[in-house]
Formats: sequence, structure tokens, C-alpha cells
Amino acid sequence: MQTDNYERFCVAACRGDIETVRRLAPRIPIRDLNRRGPDGRVLLNDVLRNHRRDIAQVLLDAGASCRTEDENGQTAFDIAKENGYENIFVRIEEERLQHYFDQSVANTNEQSKKKSKWKRSKRTANYVFGKEKARAYSRAIHRGCVRDRGVRATVDKIERANFVPAEADDQSKEGKLLRYYLDEARDKNDATYLIKAYTLNSLFYEEVTAYMTKGGTRKVYYKLCHKWTGYFSGSIMKNPELRRFRFSGTTYRGMIIKRDNLEYYQPGAYITNTLFQSTSQKLSVAIEFTQRREPNDDEVLVVIRYNIRNPESALSIRDLSEYPFEEEVLMLPGVLFIVDIVHTDTQPWQISVHEVRWDDT
Repeated sequence: MQTDNYERFCVAACRGDIETVRRLAPRIPIRDLNRRGPDGRVLLNDVLRNHRRDIAQVLLDAGASCRTEDENGQTAFDIAKENGYENIFVRIEEERLQHYFDQSVANTNEQSKKKSKWKRSKRTANYVFGKEKARAYSRAIHRGCVRDRGVRATVDKIERANFVPAEADDQSKEGKLLRYYLDEARDKNDATYLIKAYTLNSLFYEEVTAYMTKGGTRKVYYKLCHKWTGYFSGSIMKNPELRRFRFSGTTYRGMIIKRDNLEYYQPGAYITNTLFQSTSQKLSVAIEFTQRREPNDDEVLVVIRYNIRNPESALSIRDLSEYPFEEEVLMLPGVLFIVDIVHTDTQPWQISVHEVRWDDT
């Protein structure tokens, strides 16, 4: 029956029968939505070649990925870009936008409203260490606590830790893609799917962030190097297959910072991120994300300009992201920066930092 539904679904999509597509979409398994046929064809790619953006949107909402390559080596994003409507992949909904740049170093007010299995840390900065802690944290990571234990072992650890919402609890597009990506990571032994899973705007991201930022310095460090989160961190930071994504250069992050935490960003201060941190090669994208919520009286809009010098410190994941327009760079935990300049006469504020080695400070 599922095979019949899928065949009817494909025929309707290619013929432009949007009513049938909408009716059948909830019945199609996500693996089928992202299937590459024996001839190498991919349904979403074919629909976009037919210029049916309306049907493509239904497929995307149902969980189709824009990153599945067809027989020509093209993805849905490549095809959309050729035809001038790549903005179909730009996240525009407010709840989606909060995933990356809108979540600041100390945006505890917004985060406390979200239900999570793990309560967030009461530290003033959930994502950044400053002063001596920054150097110690960076030094410890570079001395080898983070190890690659294998993709399949990592997925098994994640699932045993119950951090993946059950299908009954999360039927969103992101929830479906999360389970699909973890299955693909295990089946194909491919760490790129772990990155795809983490960068989704899903409950999984929220749970990982809340768990890894809970507790004092030693607990945060321990979770990065041990437990299931140690497996996860190692698979992304040390997997040899991800070397082709390594990045050095300039990248930006827009955020809302509590005024009390501006002490972390004084010229000459050292800072390091305690988690994987999403940034963009586009300044305009970072600025846009600061504008999605009005700051409170005790908050400041900030864009940080990161000058990353060591290619092992970040991964350019534009070709993995479901939102390639953002040109995302995933900064790895423990990258040590020194603050250069703070411009308070702009809106948002501009802070420039550059990477230094932990043993050069």
C-alpha cells in the first residue's frame, strides 16, 4: 500500500497535481521523500526543474531535503539557484530563526520559556568562557580529550540517552529529518549526517544545548569529552571525512547579549565558546538575525566578527545545511579568541576578535 501511495505521489508531483500531493504527503515515509531512484532521479529535484515551487514547498514541509544529489550531481538548491528562486530555502519563520544567531551568550529569558529535559545553567554566560577559564578550556581540548569513537557508536549513544524525540512526540519536518539523518549516519557510517542532524532547528538541538551548558566549568568540560556528548563532539571535531569542510577566514555571528555580560568582550580579553557555534560568512545574515526580536532594556544587539586562522577550528557546512543561503560556518568548541575592537557607535554593536593559540597567550 505504501508503494502504491508513493508511486501515485510521484506521478501527481510530476504532473502538477498539488491537491493529490497535499493529500498523500503525510503518508509518505521520509526515506521515500529523499529517495534517489535507480535512474538517479530525485523527486524534489524533478519538481523544481518543472518550476513547481508550490509542490516543492509541500515536499519540503513534509521532510524532503534540499541536499540529495541526483544523477547529474545536482541538489535541489543547485536547481533552484539556476532558476532564480533559491529563496525558497531561506528560513523565514520566527521560530526557525531563533535556532542559530538569535540565541545569544546569555539570552536566558527566552530560553527559560522553552520546555527542556535539562534546566539551563545559572552561569552568567551559557556559551562562552572568559578570562583564565577560556585558556584552560582551550588548552584541555587541544591536549586530546576529544576523540573520534566512530559514527555508529555515536548514534547508538545518542539514542540510548533518549535525546531523540519519539515520532509520536514530534511530527514536525525537523523532527522527521532528525530521525532520518541519524539513521543515515549509522547506515552509511557518515559523520556529515550528524552535522545535518545537529544544525536542524529541532528539539534535539535544544536538548543538546541545555544539557551541555548545565553545571560549572568542570561539568561542562566533562560533558564535551565524555558521556554521549563526548562521542558526538569527537565525531564532528575529529572525524577524518570532515576534513574537506575545514574553514579559515572571516565569519559573523549576530546575537543579543545581556549588558552584564559585556565584560567578556572588552578589548584584550580572551574568550572561547563551550559548544559548537553557528556563524555565517555573510554579515547581512548575522545582522538580520539580530533584528528578529526587540532587545529588552538590559540587552544589546551585537554582531561579532571572528577571524579564524586555524582551519581545524571550524567547518564550512554550506553544502550540508538545509539553509545554504546562510553560508553557515560551524565553529568548534574551545577555539580561543582575543577581543580586538568594540564599536558601540553602530547598531548593532560590532565586536571584532581574532583566533590565538592557547599556548601563545
